[in-house]
Amino acid sequence: MKIKARNISIRELKNRRELLKLPERKGNDVTFYSSILIVPSGLKHDSGYMMIAIIGIIDGEPKEICAYPDDICWDFTNFHQKYESTGMRTDCYYPTGILHFWGNGIQFMVGSAFSSTTISVLNREYAKNQT
Repeated sequence: MKIKARNISIRELKNRRELLKLPERKGNDVTFYSSILIVPSGLKHDSGYMMIAIIGIIDGEPKEICAYPDDICWDFTNFHQKYESTGMRTDCYYPTGILHFWGNGIQFMVGSAFSSTTISVLNREYAKNQT
């Protein structure tokens, strides 16, 4: 399923069931992605909230399910926005309700897969130095 990271077509995306069939990343891995999708899993977590599927996208292609947390902690500690157009952006696809997070010059680093998973928003140049 090859898609453009910024312009995901609903015809190409199909539906959330297709995305939830992607392979799962190992729980302790920390991985960098060009953008991410936040997909409601439809499954209830022990906390009472719905489990969220975090899907990592590299070069416009959904690669894997990073984690199934019930909570996402957004970390902007190492993100320095030079221009308004370089900030994090969000799209919501109709009718699935899938959220797409992306940005010009941004990388996302998804931490270990726990009940609460941290997603760090990084400048692409900073992220290059971390790998």
